[in-house]
Amino acid sequence: MRILIWADAFWPEIGGLEVFCMHLVLRLKERGHDCLIITERNTSRGWGLSYYQEIPVYGVTFHKASTNRDLRSMREQHEACKQLIAQFNPEIIHLNSVMRGALGFMLQQRDRRRPAILTLHDDTLLEYQKGLVSAVFENVDAVVAISEFIRTKTLIHQPGFTDKLHIILNALSMPEVLPLPFPAEPRLLAFGRFIKEKGFDLAIRAFAQLAHHFPKATLTLAGHGVEHAALCSLAQETGFADRIHFPGWISPEDIPALINQHSLVIMPGRWEEPFGLVALQTAQMGRPIIASRAGGIPEIVLDGVTGKLFESEDLPALTNCLQLLLENPALCEQMGRQAHVQAKKYFCFDTFVAAYENLYRRVQAQREMNGDPGPITHRSVC
Repeated sequence: MRILIWADAFWPEIGGLEVFCMHLVLRLKERGHDCLIITERNTSRGWGLSYYQEIPVYGVTFHKASTNRDLRSMREQHEACKQLIAQFNPEIIHLNSVMRGALGFMLQQRDRRRPAILTLHDDTLLEYQKGLVSAVFENVDAVVAISEFIRTKTLIHQPGFTDKLHIILNALSMPEVLPLPFPAEPRLLAFGRFIKEKGFDLAIRAFAQLAHHFPKATLTLAGHGVEHAALCSLAQETGFADRIHFPGWISPEDIPALINQHSLVIMPGRWEEPFGLVALQTAQMGRPIIASRAGGIPEIVLDGVTGKLFESEDLPALTNCLQLLLENPALCEQMGRQAHVQAKKYFCFDTFVAAYENLYRRVQAQREMNGDPGPITHRSVC
């Protein structure tokens, strides 16, 4: 099958969406599909063709051109994409998110409406851009929510599209690195983008409250972002900076090894994570996770079984969860084993990819049955 993956972002940008698209397209290629990626570039690199693992990646800047009201650039890019898509002739378009990529996708569907599905990776625009979201929904044949949390949010803001809505839980390939025995001394880990919404300052504060009771414990904060300086300053203020480590950004392929070096992972986010790939990566490596009870996290972390959940921003509760596992290494390891079992059982990557393949075929078959309606009238997205 010829599959056009239209993504808001793609490698080398890093985030949940980027990791999802990267893993999906590589597995689709392994299974014999031809893939083309069109991705919005939120940088100054401009637009044009490159390759990832021999897969063509066409970078566009529709969102930037639209924001700057650069109509000439929009027309040029649209014509280039039109020719590229006509040459590739996709049997299905898989649109990922509705933020940066929506405009380019909608322009393409205006010229020729092709079979398409949309994966909603978050709920960012559901409430604030209802017109845009509705227009995109009208131009796709199916909508996939990556968690029950996103499905519920979608139904609240777009109740008219119930029949199109499906749920396919995100998944990742099991790492080649096998889980190692737990380290002899407690080593805590938090990783991701250093932004306020991730709540890494809460991890530092909770660690500081327990550091006297567990003198051999350490905390690692891996990542980078705008909050880096503030987090380093906070670590100094606690008086335990020598036990709080900042190794910097860790590449995705090195994440399993990083988790292997630690006893547990803290995910103290302030916002409602749509799914939480960090939680799944942690479970795959047989480590428990302590996370805020928000968004899609409870669909991955079973409280008291594979980790501990606490209410967002509740520092005393986070501290208590940490203390419980630090005082009970056997319980910590038991939760890690359970997390590993759950990850393998419920988040199988081959099952996940097969679910998308089945949806692609169903959409394509339905379109062939109904006939291709060609260009359609849809709401303006400008």
